[in-house]
Amino acid sequence: KKLMNEVGDKGGEITCYISIGSSYANQGKYKEALDNYYTALKESEKINYAVGLSLSYINIGDIYLQQGNYKECLKNQFSALKIAEESDDKYALTLSSINIGICYKNLKSFDKAEIFCIKGLNLAKEIYDMGLIRDSQKALSEIYTETGNTNKAFEFYKYFIATRDSFINQENTKKTTMLEMNYQFDKKQEVLKIEQEKKDA
Repeated sequence: KKLMNEVGDKGGEITCYISIGSSYANQGKYKEALDNYYTALKESEKINYAVGLSLSYINIGDIYLQQGNYKECLKNQFSALKIAEESDDKYALTLSSINIGICYKNLKSFDKAEIFCIKGLNLAKEIYDMGLIRDSQKALSEIYTETGNTNKAFEFYKYFIATRDSFINQENTKKTTMLEMNYQFDKKQEVLKIEQEKKDA
């Protein structure tokens, strides 16, 4: 079967399951999160939907990472990695690489952790995802701290702080822009309302 990237309404349904799962995960309700992720996975398998498959595996793996079940984490992240490579999904490829690196870091397999985190960092730079650049830099700083490479640990910690601050500034700018746009819209609506009231009088 050919992997698909566009599946219309079914894709939207799968995205909803993943979003609900993420909402539960953020609340620490891992069972409910996994239920939704596995539903998204099952529905993606039915139609061979590449994006749904890779994101479901990534999120399932992330729950197992939070729970310290590194064997299941790696199994799911490698499944996501394979699908992302086959479908040329750079975002999923980046995310799964970083997650694999973090998992190996927690297992103290530092050589493997470094390889995957560097791969993730390079991919994150390619797609210019500040959040993923930040996460990979943080993981690399921790890897080099654990292995006693203090110079590299400090170097990547500085990168991490700079990227994190830049990311926060970016998010704040977005929020400010949205607030300004809403304010301008409300102001315009008020003017139109007053003008309409004058006409109606």
